[in-house]
Amino acid sequence: MISKAKFAEAELLTLIDRMLRDLPDGNGGRAKIRQVTQRQERNLGGYDAVATSVQPFYIQAKTSSFHPGSSTSKIISSRNAIPVNSNPGAFAFDLRKHRGTDEPLQHNALYWLSLRSTAAYVCPTFLSDYELENRLEKALDLKRHEIWHYRDDVYTEAGNSQSQRFQALHFHGLLTIIPHRLVATYRHRYSYDNSATPSIVFHSDPENVGEARSFTSFVETLSSQSQMPDKVFSRISRPVSFERLKETQLSWIEEAFDPATQGLNIKASDVSESLSSAFLSRSTNFQNTSHALKYLQKLDGRDVSVFFGALLKKKYSIYQHHLLRLD
Repeated sequence: MISKAKFAEAELLTLIDRMLRDLPDGNGGRAKIRQVTQRQERNLGGYDAVATSVQPFYIQAKTSSFHPGSSTSKIISSRNAIPVNSNPGAFAFDLRKHRGTDEPLQHNALYWLSLRSTAAYVCPTFLSDYELENRLEKALDLKRHEIWHYRDDVYTEAGNSQSQRFQALHFHGLLTIIPHRLVATYRHRYSYDNSATPSIVFHSDPENVGEARSFTSFVETLSSQSQMPDKVFSRISRPVSFERLKETQLSWIEEAFDPATQGLNIKASDVSESLSSAFLSRSTNFQNTSHALKYLQKLDGRDVSVFFGALLKKKYSIYQHHLLRLD
């Protein structure tokens, strides 16, 4: 019998956001992770005044159903035919359907972002609402009881074993899947198992697309990245200055204005609506993208990124987070 998650994506996002906020940083407390999609959030915790560099990353939580290995579902039969592990079963989630179109807007946008930054689906290996609530409480308890360790020298390096053990406990039960390609319709699913090396299968024409990473590994990769600049200007996979962030995200936006761009598409009306939802402007009503771009160029790097996060959330239900360096 197929079992479905007893909680919504929004509830899973709440858990992920709390885990990220409550995680004592492995850089000796000199960094933090925040989701910033409105202008007033810039000032929370000294975001404007203290942060010296920033690294954006993009996630979307996906609730999954569980298919027992003994079931006759297409998920299991397809995985067995490849073959990949389906013992004791496999989790699966659908690509998001957007109103009025069969295009997988969220999936293709997340794939587009993964080529330019760090982006992934975040998926659970549990289904019960009790487990979700328990993990929400545990995130707070871990912070209360373990944060003092991060004031010691042993936690000044993100890669040390104590820090890794803490994060493995903190993020237990969450996996990440990076979208592997553009697709033409939302009528596809990803499946994954809960083994030490979870195999990902993309359906409907089943294909093995590699192994899922733990969310622990995903976050460790972020926090351990060197501050050396990326060689490719259009990509941000390490902390950068807010000025560099502005220039790069403006280049992304300009690229997305082109209707021929596959993955992320932005219209002039999207800019007006997102500026309003981010509380950056309530009076703009752009008729063309050139005027919209000129307006965005006048914003500082923090506000450009706030706008971009608001746009992704509003149009694609993708959530931008900032790893803020406080060095």
